[in-house]
Amino acid sequence: MRRPLLLLAALLGAGYLTLAWFELVPGGWRLRNLVEPWPERRARREREYREERLAAFRAEAPPTAPVVFLGSSTIERFPLAELFPGAATLNRGVAFEPSSLLLERLAIGVPEDAAGFVVYAASIDHRFEGRGPSEVARALRSVVAGLRQRHPGAPVAVLGLLSERGLDGAQRARLEAANGALRAACEGEGATFVPTDRAPLTGPDGTLALALSTDELHLSREGYRVVAGWLLAEGGEVGELLAGGPTGD
Repeated sequence: MRRPLLLLAALLGAGYLTLAWFELVPGGWRLRNLVEPWPERRARREREYREERLAAFRAEAPPTAPVVFLGSSTIERFPLAELFPGAATLNRGVAFEPSSLLLERLAIGVPEDAAGFVVYAASIDHRFEGRGPSEVARALRSVVAGLRQRHPGAPVAVLGLLSERGLDGAQRARLEAANGALRAACEGEGATFVPTDRAPLTGPDGTLALALSTDELHLSREGYRVVAGWLLAEGGEVGELLAGGPTGD
């Protein structure tokens, strides 16, 4: 009698664990953390998300001769059709992606007839990987060189690193140093640098403006409208390509 009861208890326990794993009953979060710690699960989710985005890029039919936007979540969230309605644009942003992974996928979903590029490539390196100014500049040069190799003659505009909410003095200095290195790298590579760490996106204290952002790092629709205006006015040849219609006020 005892053995069947133990077997039944084991089966019920296994069933409960299965339901918990798939969030059908409480306890799934704790269970998964026992099996797969949160940092590992986050890294896995980021890999899976990137693979899904790249698969979507491969399946999508791009417009003719688009301006291609490359970068991490700031690019992925960019409402291109809304802000550049008269231009052919293509969003190739992937959240959480450092410049090293961006460099690996420059040809994925990017048509050979791309007319120009907007790049936001060093944010993850700077904010989450602890890369210094020289390292983020080196990474940007590699990305621009890769684009030049694949698309000779296509102009490149590089967006400077955005500020963040709540930066302290040391973080501000680090951000300014990184943007200075990125500007110098653009000058050396013949790319156009468009700074973003300035008013109205930053307030008097140098932090990301609450009214133009949705969280510590990301812009609101109105914040993107500001960046779009800067690209049109200061993006050089890329700005001219994007000026196929008004961005609106």
